[in-house]
Amino acid sequence: MLTARSALVVAAVVLLLSPTTASAKELWELPWIEVRTPHFVIVSAIPEERTVNLARDLENFRAAVQIITNIGRFEERIPTTVYVLPHGVEALGFKGDIAGYFRAEMRANYAAVIPVTGAPLDDTLKHEYVHFLLHNRDALAYPPWFDEGFAELMATLNATVTRSNLASLRASASDGCKTFSGFRSGR
Repeated sequence: MLTARSALVVAAVVLLLSPTTASAKELWELPWIEVRTPHFVIVSAIPEERTVNLARDLENFRAAVQIITNIGRFEERIPTTVYVLPHGVEALGFKGDIAGYFRAEMRANYAAVIPVTGAPLDDTLKHEYVHFLLHNRDALAYPPWFDEGFAELMATLNATVTRSNLASLRASASDGCKTFSGFRSGR
C-alpha cells in the first residue's frame, strides 16, 4: 500500500516523464522563421508553408482593401512586423479570448497573432490592420459602430489577387461598382 508521500513521489515522476512536459518548449526555444514581403515582415514559430501563405494572403488583402476603399494615404511610412506565436502567452497580451492585436508605434508597427481553432489565422490580423489603415488615413475620428463594423466587414474579405482579376477589380472600382464577390458569409 502506498503512503501519501510515496503517492506524491510517483505522481511527480509520472508528470516529469510525461510526453507533454518533455516536449513543452518556451517560445525562445522554438524554431522561428522570417518572411519578408513589400509591406510586411512576418516572424513566425508556426510551419514555414503556413507562414508563407499568411504573408501572401496579407499582401493580397492589402491590395484588395486599397482598391475597394480607395483610401488616399495608403503607404505606411514605417514597417509592419507581424509576430505569429504558436499559442497565447498572457505576458505578451493574450488574455482571455484575444487572438491578436496591432500596435502602431512611432518607429514601427507591430502585430501579434495566435492560431485559433476553426478560424483562419489572418482574420484577427485583417481586422486590426483595417483599423490601422482607417486611423492612419487622417485625423477624422470615426464613430465606434463604423470603425468596428467596417473592420469586421473587411476582415471577411478573402482576396486572391491575380493579374486577371486585379484588372477587373480596378475596372469595377473605377466604374463605381458597389458589389464584390470576395466577402465570406457566415461570420
